[in-house]
Amino acid sequence: PVGGHLYGYSGFYVDLSGKWRRDEENTIRVFVHNSCTPNSRWYSGAGIYRPVYMLTGEKEHILPDGIRIVTKSLQPTVIEVQVEHTGTERCQVQTEILWKGKVVAEGKGNCCCLELPDARLWNHEHPNLYSCIVNLVKDQRICDRSEVEFGVRTLDWNAREGLLINGESQKLVGACMHHDRGILGAFENKAAALYRVSRLKKAGFNAIRGAHNPQSKELLEACDELGMYVVEEFFDGWFTSGMNGYPRHFQKEWRKDLELSVRKCCSHPSVIAYSIGNEVAETAGEKGLALAREITELTRRLDGTRPVTMGVNLMMNTMQKKFGFQLGGGEEKENEREDTEDQPISGRMDGSVMFNFMVSLFAARPFIEAMSAPKRSDPGSREIFGMLDIAGYNYGDMAYEGHHRMHPERVLMGTETKAIAGVKKRIDMVKKYPWIIGDFVWTGWDYLGECGLGIIDYNRNLGSFTKPYPAETAGCGMLDLNGNRETMYYDLALAWGLYDKPYIAVSHPKHAKDRMISSMYRTTDGIDSWTFPGYEGVKTRVRVASPGDYVILAVNGHICGKKRLKDQIAVFRVPYQPGKISVRSYERNGKEIGRSSLKTCGREKRISICPSCSWLSASEDDLIYLNIILTDERGQYWPEERKLYVSVEGAAVLCGIGSGNVRTTERYTGDFFTTYNGKLTAVIRSVGRNGDVRVRVCGRGLEERIVRLKALNRPVLEKYINQGGTMK
Repeated sequence: PVGGHLYGYSGFYVDLSGKWRRDEENTIRVFVHNSCTPNSRWYSGAGIYRPVYMLTGEKEHILPDGIRIVTKSLQPTVIEVQVEHTGTERCQVQTEILWKGKVVAEGKGNCCCLELPDARLWNHEHPNLYSCIVNLVKDQRICDRSEVEFGVRTLDWNAREGLLINGESQKLVGACMHHDRGILGAFENKAAALYRVSRLKKAGFNAIRGAHNPQSKELLEACDELGMYVVEEFFDGWFTSGMNGYPRHFQKEWRKDLELSVRKCCSHPSVIAYSIGNEVAETAGEKGLALAREITELTRRLDGTRPVTMGVNLMMNTMQKKFGFQLGGGEEKENEREDTEDQPISGRMDGSVMFNFMVSLFAARPFIEAMSAPKRSDPGSREIFGMLDIAGYNYGDMAYEGHHRMHPERVLMGTETKAIAGVKKRIDMVKKYPWIIGDFVWTGWDYLGECGLGIIDYNRNLGSFTKPYPAETAGCGMLDLNGNRETMYYDLALAWGLYDKPYIAVSHPKHAKDRMISSMYRTTDGIDSWTFPGYEGVKTRVRVASPGDYVILAVNGHICGKKRLKDQIAVFRVPYQPGKISVRSYERNGKEIGRSSLKTCGREKRISICPSCSWLSASEDDLIYLNIILTDERGQYWPEERKLYVSVEGAAVLCGIGSGNVRTTERYTGDFFTTYNGKLTAVIRSVGRNGDVRVRVCGRGLEERIVRLKALNRPVLEKYINQGGTMK
């Protein structure tokens, strides 16, 4: 082997200098060793799931990730461009800054400061990007050339004003997000990253916390281009060794991986903070604090322009500090083992798994509140929070105000929160207090692994925290596995003011007499439909989330009840009758402030297809998402399970298919899938050539639908656009 790497989430480079044989056929083989499982608390994927590139050039070259651009001031706008290269003293660095293809500034030297006239700033609303072209010149000849995009953006933070981006206060409407791409598995792709970020942005989020590992370059580029803030998280556990993953190697590898991740992030304006870890209970004691100090200091040396934070679980730290209760983790000697062989480690559950298991045995909210009460949780958290620029609270909103009274200089954010009980009160605090800069909900997008922690069971609880097979996804996203908004999303959106009218969610009448068992992350399985044929007259749960003080519910014009809203929610028991269910919301003084309704579907069922775009770039990396929905003649979706088949002909292939169903035995790599609440998604991938693409979708008893797309190379694509080709 000529090189390798142990952490699956930090990009790395292998130098092939001197290994390449001239005038001979050379074979490069890249392989992954991933046989020891489990290796993570979530779905890690297997194989090479992020792009691999071969970089060629001269001996004197600009280092990979060797260009760093920092905004020094806004008035006037001055940037600093730092360049690392392998050149000798005879080499000269020449830098050009371009705006929309036009040179607006030039400079020379390994480090130069440039003033940008009439600068366009970068933020989530205006993601303006400049290009920086760096030439390495020797003897009047360019021996290397590199180009990066960057944004002009400053950061500051303090308890009086909160988080300042370009001098203006900003609240983070945040979504925690795992690294997998849903039905595509762990496969990373720029088009997939753009799709995901765009769906989150349309849902009102302006920030992502990478949970719990470094994000890909593709994801950061998508966030730069679309305008999405990123908290780059380096690691999960530091000491726990109950699984066959990175904690086995953490002590020896973390410095290298931290530097690789920071170098990757430096010129990305979307990255606004670094998180050094997640739920490391050992930070309540000296061992964890000593390591936290090392990690924090190195992070600041590598990049002092961004704040350092960490997701601290108050309950875990309290139990470790106050009661000496260690939540998982093996002995230190086991963690520092040098072996990287196949033998799996047999150890206890890691800290976060143990935490989740424990709270699932108790009444989760009261237990967490008791352990996280301000005075009780302060001894185990104040020292780690004192090291950080921004204190990150995982499920610790009950301590916000109390801790602020003890530590008024502290800037904090909810690094991990829930969209259930108390969400409005929590978001109201975030909006009210400048020293709380944001809130990151668990989780923004559903993910593979941690199976079924958001499932609603009936009569019998099939699992204390996670659920057994065939549960495959977590089931706790504000958006489901394919990016469709879930009912819980609207609770959060109402709290943030992103949604301003009542939202009706109806539980299926088939469970009318069953006892509903909520999960830690979900309190309803209701959907926005009033179509349940065969259940006429059966009483069912109707849940209304709404602004205001009270709501009035009616079915077919007949009032069924009036209820006051508690934490934005009112629940009714209503007999199902085809027709129309409607709700109106009112302020305390009787003023109507919003209304919504649902109608029963018509008799006809048809397949409707909504492609994310009408063309593909003739690159093997381009994707189109086809959102497939069963609808009636009015376009209203039918919440029905129906097996649909998808076939693709021409210059593309079917890359993945699936629904938002948490429990399924169907394959995401097959050519059919059963709709869930009338919906599924198919992903089409180009194969590297021009041509027409024909997608056929059919199902028993339904008229087939055909969608025609185009795969075009760049020159043809530009011609197609100029001639008025349809795009979305």
